[in-house]
Amino acid sequence: MILDLGFIHLSLILHFYFGGRLSLGYLSEQVLSTKGIL
Repeated sequence: MILDLGFIHLSLILHFYFGGRLSLGYLSEQVLSTKGIL
């Protein structure tokens, strides 16, 4: 049980960490492309 919770906790950290970085990278690319078009 403790191991399962630890694994879920770790996967959530990795998910939010990498997911957040990918989201920020995607948003920054969208902003840059929009500014480039404008």
